[in-house]
Amino acid sequence: MSLEAILEAIREAGQEQVNRIEAATQAQVKEILDRAKREADQIREQACNEAATPAFRERSRLLHQARMAALRIIGEARQEFVENALEMTRERLDSLRSEACYPAVLRGLTHQAFADLEGSLGDIHTVTIEIDQRDLELMKTILDEIGLEVPIVTDLATGGGLIVKSKEAKVVVINTLEARLASATPYLRRFLAARFENQECLVSTTAMPA
Repeated sequence: MSLEAILEAIREAGQEQVNRIEAATQAQVKEILDRAKREADQIREQACNEAATPAFRERSRLLHQARMAALRIIGEARQEFVENALEMTRERLDSLRSEACYPAVLRGLTHQAFADLEGSLGDIHTVTIEIDQRDLELMKTILDEIGLEVPIVTDLATGGGLIVKSKEAKVVVINTLEARLASATPYLRRFLAARFENQECLVSTTAMPA
């Protein structure tokens, strides 16, 4: 083998070695880069999670506060609505005596009071009626219609209605407008609150954005 052939063989062998080294190096570099990319992605994801967690917690806290504030405002508005409606009802009852419907109202209250007593008393002729002085003439007319003659006491201060007492006040029926309203108030509160909720739903579903 000539010198030139030997040199060429050495160069070829060296090139093969170089090629193997380069290939191994490239593979190692690729593995390192892939591992570095995976680690970088993990670090980036962890960093994002760590950065987002306080923001998420703060957002949740603010949303919770907003919901609580909204519920408080709605609750206060509902309470104001109910109280205003009840106050209007009281004012309406206070002025009822001056309206044309009052004789029929007092007549109905009187009949109901006697009906409530009939199951407890053997003789309703032994009762005493307490009324407001302003209702005296009207009550006399109502008792004449019923055909009942009983003592009438006019020392009751009321917007309307009557109290009927048995002998020695063993049985008492309070059928004044104030008592009827007090008895109905829990039901009125629930009814008015439901009306408020229905109105709120109606407004929220029909309101158009500005």
